[in-house]
Amino acid sequence: MYTNLQCTPLGGTFLGVGVSCQSLTMACNDPNPRACCAPDGTCTLTTIGNCFGQYQSYRDNATTCDIAACHLPPGACCLPGEVCDLGSITSCNLLGGQYRGNNTSCNTRSCPRACPCDWTADGLLYIEDVFKFFADFAAGNADFNNDGRTNTIDVSEFGDCFLHACR
Repeated sequence: MYTNLQCTPLGGTFLGVGVSCQSLTMACNDPNPRACCAPDGTCTLTTIGNCFGQYQSYRDNATTCDIAACHLPPGACCLPGEVCDLGSITSCNLLGGQYRGNNTSCNTRSCPRACPCDWTADGLLYIEDVFKFFADFAAGNADFNNDGRTNTIDVSEFGDCFLHACR
């Protein structure tokens, strides 16, 4: 883990307290810009590191602003392989996913997983799940307990699951 002052000279982009620059180096330095939606609905093409560094919503699989539809609230898109991605209905349909509606979040109810704390939905339980969960939490999209809110109770229940379940 690094502070902003430590991460930047290493060529990384500071993504927040508790997020490891080294573990996200490839994602942060991905030369392929994708849609990054600002809270006001504007869209710019940038890397994941720059987008998260500005506390905006990175549309992972929406490579263009036309597809991202930033003016519309994102929703959960359930993709093959137990993957959930936030995006527009347009990007979800293009990817062959099932769109769960505007303002829905990626959680175990919208896109069920074999292990609910496998937040990256890759079949493995490791620290990257924690990083992804907290990135989603910061964006307000980590309703782990399916109560319709993203709050500290979700953090507690995710932590309990990560430490004790699916092992």
